[in-house]
Amino acid sequence: NCCMALTEPDAGSNTLEMRSFARADGEGWRLNGRKIWITGVPDAAKMLVVARTRKLAEGGRRTDGLSMFMIDVERQGLEHQAIDKVGTNTLASSSVFFDDVRIEPQELVGTLHGGWRELLDVLNTERIVTTAGLVGTGELAIRLAVAYANQRKVFGNTPVSAYQGLQFPLAQCHAEIEAARLLNYKAAANFDAGLDYGSEANAAKLLAAQAVARATERAMQTLGGMGFAKEFHLERLWRDCRLFRFAPVSEEMILNYIAVHDLGMPRSY
Repeated sequence: NCCMALTEPDAGSNTLEMRSFARADGEGWRLNGRKIWITGVPDAAKMLVVARTRKLAEGGRRTDGLSMFMIDVERQGLEHQAIDKVGTNTLASSSVFFDDVRIEPQELVGTLHGGWRELLDVLNTERIVTTAGLVGTGELAIRLAVAYANQRKVFGNTPVSAYQGLQFPLAQCHAEIEAARLLNYKAAANFDAGLDYGSEANAAKLLAAQAVARATERAMQTLGGMGFAKEFHLERLWRDCRLFRFAPVSEEMILNYIAVHDLGMPRSY
């Protein structure tokens, strides 16, 4: 298994502000720095680390000087600590610390100092994979709500699923989930065809994260008090999906991207 170490505590969404630095040491490098919110570290044998190999102070474009390395998780100077989280507890999220970690020449992935452009392909395809999971989560939440409502009877012999007050919100959520699914299919098709897909991948992730948040909320509301019980798993879906309003990229950063790349508006940051 492999995990990816990108996000840093002092950079957040601004990846180009990362400070983890791999300084040249003979034919290899020595890595120092810190990462945060790294998924699956305890279960991984390898870690793809993104670090600066040329400091910002040395001049040039901010997109230059990033490199990627594939290193062993079990390596001298590398430590990790689990983060206690609200949700997504099936996979650990960790803080990772690098203290003079040795990197061998053959562990460089891609081009030295040219990792940013290579990294973009990873980040945009990550949007597609994330959206697929969110769409599935939203669909599951709606199905659980409908199944419960079909058998739940409170006023006479009519199931509560017959009430438009419950039908309409779930129908709206279904439409939103399907819209995100179809836009994600377009992003994936563009990727397979070698076409630009960044706009579609970002927009699909934005729509999916918002739609699944509404779907899990409405599903819990449909179940009433039982929606708050762990027995029906909706509370877990509700907690888990909240993360994706700001990860792996926040809604605000996606809207920035759409404004600049799709609408031709000036960059705001």
